[in-house]
Amino acid sequence: MSENSVSTERLSKRNLWGYSMGGIGRDMAYQLVNTYLLTFILFTKELTTAQFGSISVIMILCRIFDGCNDPFMGSLIEITRTKIGKFKPWILAGVITNVAVIMALFWVPLTGKNYVIFFVFGYLLWGITYTMNDISYWGMMPSLTSNPQDRNNLATLANIGAGIGAALAIVSIPFFTAGKFTIGGNAVTAYGVISAVVCALFIACQIMTVLVVKEKPLPPVATVNGEKRTLKEMFKVIFHNDQLKPVMISMLFYSVGSAIMMGLSTYWIYFRFGYQGFLVTLFTVLSGISAVIIVFYPMLSKKHSRRWIAKLSMGMIFTGYTLLLVLGLITGATKVSGSIGIFVMLALCGAFASFGQTLFYQVLTISVANTVEYNEYTTGLRDEGVIFACRPFTTKLGSAICVGITSATLMILGVNNVTKKIAEQENLMNMGITASEEIKLAKINEIIAGVSPSVPQWLIVAMTVLPQLILAVSFIVYFKKYNISEERYDEICAEIAKRKLAAEVVEESLTDGSADVAELNADVSSSDAVTLADELEKEVASDEGKA
Repeated sequence: MSENSVSTERLSKRNLWGYSMGGIGRDMAYQLVNTYLLTFILFTKELTTAQFGSISVIMILCRIFDGCNDPFMGSLIEITRTKIGKFKPWILAGVITNVAVIMALFWVPLTGKNYVIFFVFGYLLWGITYTMNDISYWGMMPSLTSNPQDRNNLATLANIGAGIGAALAIVSIPFFTAGKFTIGGNAVTAYGVISAVVCALFIACQIMTVLVVKEKPLPPVATVNGEKRTLKEMFKVIFHNDQLKPVMISMLFYSVGSAIMMGLSTYWIYFRFGYQGFLVTLFTVLSGISAVIIVFYPMLSKKHSRRWIAKLSMGMIFTGYTLLLVLGLITGATKVSGSIGIFVMLALCGAFASFGQTLFYQVLTISVANTVEYNEYTTGLRDEGVIFACRPFTTKLGSAICVGITSATLMILGVNNVTKKIAEQENLMNMGITASEEIKLAKINEIIAGVSPSVPQWLIVAMTVLPQLILAVSFIVYFKKYNISEERYDEICAEIAKRKLAAEVVEESLTDGSADVAELNADVSSSDAVTLADELEKEVASDEGKA
């Protein structure tokens, strides 16, 4: 890349670390709800099939609503101007309200129909409050730097922070909520304690970001013909940016495909290897190691293009899933003594696919960030808040689709009938009716022993074949439609810098009276120039040509 064509302003270490580490607690909280709330409900709330179906529909509808609310939230952020910045007020408001809702979701002592009624309001509020924090947090990232290498480093470290938070949640939650290491001896108590700890970390990490990160001075609220832009006009940003649309479609399919394995793996592990949370932890630890590969992304990006890295990730994803499917079917469907070796081998196959998914997500994150400069290049406005509202929108819409796919799979295979019986045993232990945790585990494993061997076999088919099909669509869209290469991004940044310089010349000329604004405006209206700066630049070039 040409260093002269891009911003020379470098990212401070204070902003780099203060921003990136703030994601640890927030992604722990997100994983707690996004990945384990449904598991918590299934294994503690004694739902009938109809009630489980209702919970699934509520989750899908709320996530769709929440996703549609993201651009609106981004537009509100775009017009926010406060003493502490554009993004920080929403980061604070989001984390405080979201923590309150999370605590309610995991602490209310309701089961069955009563919990379903409460869930309608609780889950809707969780989505709304998390959106406040999510969009403002990720919207801040492109505003901190436009230097390509700094942006790669910031995106890398931010995703590492998020990955650490997600990994901590994924590792600890199953380990301490099922099996012999369960906190308090039952899942009800365990989830309550874990939710309190996670919420405390969420608040601490986000307050650190607010206190440490320094936002750049705020420009005035963008206007059109001297008037503030309406929310409708800012929504148009999404549809008029021809590079934002394909990368968002690609990210939508990625969000669906990459989440299916984790959405079904807990049930597959319990039915295939027994009710031991440490096995779920081991599986997710091996898969979660994939986050380490982000560390190498800046080095890869110096030698290879994003398209090359995306192709590498594609090969890893399809190889990993195919091996997991084939070996999973070959090794059988029933619990076997001493099967930890088989389990680790299968988990490593899943980890290889996760490595590829992590790489591709990094490519997509940077591709979205680069559409901010593309938007400024084509319209003269950056609109970071609106553009980065699209990222969580696709994540939440993808999550809604994933919930639909996983819930349908579980209901078709009759998994809810099994989890309802397990939930009864967990609640009996919570109420002190069951004498000991050993008795509880023995009864639960008897329940699982009665599950048909075909259930775990169909689960592994679903969690490997479906992701490959969906992620293939994501790759096709990205390669065919997104064309902001590294070289083109340099050209865009160089052109933006040239326009800003020309604008400064115009301002100086108008200030000292050497240019007539009325005459320049007339020239703009009669030419293809977009701004006064463009027209002045044309006139300067014309004068130089005559000379």
